[in-house]
Amino acid sequence: MKKDDSFLMSRGYLPVVALVVVCFVMVGLFTTENSELWLDGTQQSGLNSETTVVEEDKTSAPLPETTMTIEEKEAAEGILDPYEPVAEPEPSPLEALPVIEPQDEKPDDEALEVSLFSKKLLAPAEGEWVREFGFGFDETYGDYRFHNGRDMQLALGDMVYACENGTVIQAEENAEWGGIVALEGKNMTIYYYGVVPSSVAVGDEIAAGELLGTVAAPFAKELAQGSHLHLVIIKNGEPQDPAEFFEK
Repeated sequence: MKKDDSFLMSRGYLPVVALVVVCFVMVGLFTTENSELWLDGTQQSGLNSETTVVEEDKTSAPLPETTMTIEEKEAAEGILDPYEPVAEPEPSPLEALPVIEPQDEKPDDEALEVSLFSKKLLAPAEGEWVREFGFGFDETYGDYRFHNGRDMQLALGDMVYACENGTVIQAEENAEWGGIVALEGKNMTIYYYGVVPSSVAVGDEIAAGELLGTVAAPFAKELAQGSHLHLVIIKNGEPQDPAEFFEK
């Protein structure tokens, strides 16, 4: 019996013992490898932590201050020095176009008419105005009627001169008026009644101040007033007050 037990011991338990030994060896190797891996992971984690701290320290650390002059700061911010000359900008194509000076406007007809209307005329003779333009008492007819001109008291044979430049459109002796000379100007026609034409004739160009004729004898139309000049100014087909055209 003891011999068999020894045999079993030597034969049966040997593989088991070998298996157990192998298991222990493998467990030891596994444990050693995991320990090394754990140590490597711990060390690597520690290094990463230190790197993160260092990076955080680098991020949070304030930047070193740099010393800049006022001119450098202004240049960096784009501020111009008011005392520094600035180049004149190039003219735009529109600014480079030539400037057209306005031409003098031609006066309209109305303005020209007013200007000519207000022009003062030369006195036709040296005498006194005795009867004005408008409604009044007529000594010849003995009633009130419209007087279409202005009368200047003169003597028979006194000289009468042109008040304005014009063209002679009528020059004749007349029974009712003694004589008539008419000059057509640029903006008016002037009739000189009671004037006997001298050397003027229809179509003649007469200058202001030129002799037209002499005072006629008293005529029928205004007989009660004696020898005188009856001056009529027609403008735009209507008689005008001659007093408006002479110096006061």
